[in-house]
Amino acid sequence: MSESKMLSIKSRRQIEITALLVWLCFAAGQATGYAFSDDSSDDIPVLQSAASWQLSTTTAYFSSALPLPSGAFFVAGNNGECYSIANGIANWRFLADSGVYERPCLVGDRILFGTRNGTLYCLSLAGELIWSSALPPNAIQSAILGIVPNGDQGLVVQYQYGRLANYAIDGKLLWHVDLATVTNTRPALGAQGVVATCFDEVYFFTLDGDLLWKVRIAGLSSAPMIFRDHIFVGGRDCVYQLDLTQGQSQSHSLPGVGKVSALRDWENLGILCIHNKGMTLMNYDGQVIEEWTIPRICLKPPNVDKTGRVWVSSRAGSIHLIDADFTQQEVLTGLQVILDSPSINEQSELCIADFSGIVYGFCLDDVAH
Repeated sequence: MSESKMLSIKSRRQIEITALLVWLCFAAGQATGYAFSDDSSDDIPVLQSAASWQLSTTTAYFSSALPLPSGAFFVAGNNGECYSIANGIANWRFLADSGVYERPCLVGDRILFGTRNGTLYCLSLAGELIWSSALPPNAIQSAILGIVPNGDQGLVVQYQYGRLANYAIDGKLLWHVDLATVTNTRPALGAQGVVATCFDEVYFFTLDGDLLWKVRIAGLSSAPMIFRDHIFVGGRDCVYQLDLTQGQSQSHSLPGVGKVSALRDWENLGILCIHNKGMTLMNYDGQVIEEWTIPRICLKPPNVDKTGRVWVSSRAGSIHLIDADFTQQEVLTGLQVILDSPSINEQSELCIADFSGIVYGFCLDDVAH
């Protein structure tokens, strides 16, 4: 099979201009927010808790921290500075070639993340560089927008300019495809294959990189999710559901919420849908179960801890907790701008990396009374 599978060809200049506009809109939305509702949350009980530790760094954070097996957290900033932090102390520091905008991931005992320049890094748990992979000189340089581990076998990487690539854990490029246009979402991986979206198109590939089908759906607004032999992806005032065999779709209406920006499965209860007004829990048949108003909610998937509670950030500097009985609490306030969900390690410690460059650690039991 050919290593490069071109689905379509566009002029380099056209793609670069389109991608630049997309990236500027994305960055502006992350920094300032979309048109959010001013709904009051005065009826939500506010619980305060002092941080167990905090560390000031010299970089802003667009993505959440990555819990490591030791209990430390790995954070990667928008200037390329990366740290492993435990109890407020930086165990080690690594400098990448440019900023990191999407979540790093752990594959076995290796830390993997991508940068704005399109370089993929693999580090040991001690912060040593194992390998890095830059885009070839003839490829359009573009940011890495998502990394999805394939068990311990490797990872699938989505680039901003539409390139989808599969790497082995040793850094060898197994295959790649260049999609028709730029993208701003991460891919999704299932036992049957890989799904990627580019604006109004959904692509489904085998695990070997062969295209199975492609469908056009107007108004896609979130990264895809594979669950129960279906693909789910957000749209404006709705969530689309596609079958894996042919891509046949149906839409589940969420009136008045605007763009659905992120999706997350919640312990077989249903799908958590992040949108401009807050968060909605929808069952797998498209029926709304519960809704929560969270002003200026972070437009990334929420985190679910090992007890099944949902943790979600507000860019106003607060953390919200949703219990299994759907009770909502605003458990932390007064933080700086947060652009991704809080992270939780196996030691029941919660970590928040904010846009001002401060990394906080909280004891989960102190926060979730």
